[in-house]
Amino acid sequence: MKKIWLFSAAAAVMLAACNDTENVTPAPEKEVVEETAVAEAQEPAETPTTSTPQTAVETSETTEAAEPAVDPIEEADAETVDVEEEPVHEADAETVDDESSAAIEPSGEISYVQNNETYSAPTNFTTSGEQPFGLEVMDGFSLVAEEPGKDQLMFKDNSAITMAIETFTIGELTYDDLFTQAMEKAAALGEASPIEELPASDNITNIAAFEVDINGEKVVVMALETPSILAQFTMMDTAERSYIDAMMQMAVTIQGQ
Repeated sequence: MKKIWLFSAAAAVMLAACNDTENVTPAPEKEVVEETAVAEAQEPAETPTTSTPQTAVETSETTEAAEPAVDPIEEADAETVDVEEEPVHEADAETVDDESSAAIEPSGEISYVQNNETYSAPTNFTTSGEQPFGLEVMDGFSLVAEEPGKDQLMFKDNSAITMAIETFTIGELTYDDLFTQAMEKAAALGEASPIEELPASDNITNIAAFEVDINGEKVVVMALETPSILAQFTMMDTAERSYIDAMMQMAVTIQGQ
């Protein structure tokens, strides 16, 4: 009986020990599971924190590295060119303005009769490129070379109004020769009449002119002598415009060069 009780007591102790062992053993597994969960939860959080700043830094460094590609010498050259070019254009404009002002500034003035009315007009002293002379040219007219040894004074608004100019040096022929040539040239065109009232000038030594009416158009052939040159003028005009007197007034300003 006593042995049975002892056996029962030993069995109870062993059973209790087994129960304690089963209750304690699962605890470490829970801790491992919790630690694993914590580790897995922490790992994704660390990944963006570490990589994001690094990418930003690399991008910034790449941008800074690309910026020095501009050559500072080229920038300096561009600025220098801009500074140097502007004064050149300003100087050219000033030169053109000065030349234009000088070209249009009148050097004289003439008075002439047109259709029984007296007018005055500014003139510019103009020299020939073909012959050794110069004369005052009224606004609206231009002196052009017709052929070697001859010039034309032309009215810009009507090419039918012209004055042909042919000059001779002193000694090349006499005034009498020139007078005869002018009279014969006018007579060859039609019935010629001498013009009594002619422009006067201190520069003129001798002057004569002959007028011819050809189908309503006027032709005047004039010969004159100055101390420096002899000249023959053939003027053509329309009855409506009547620039004959204006052309004669310009003719008597002729000077040998």
